[in-house]
Amino acid sequence: MGSFAELRRFAEKHGTLLRSTKHEFYLINHPVTGETLLLKISFGKGEVPPNLWKRILRQQLKLTQEEFNLYK
Repeated sequence: MGSFAELRRFAEKHGTLLRSTKHEFYLINHPVTGETLLLKISFGKGEVPPNLWKRILRQQLKLTQEEFNLYK
């Protein structure tokens, strides 16, 4: 699975920081379709729990694990 740091690096590479409160919100340009997506990242450290990681990839980034690894 992935870490919060990996997710943040992906967001910084493919998007712009929209706002930073309890979480960071990024506007992401989808690397495949070009669609604009909203990504919410916690300030947590370490690994993202597996069920949450899958949900972030599927619902917020609309990517598979393989696509994420390719574009990170």
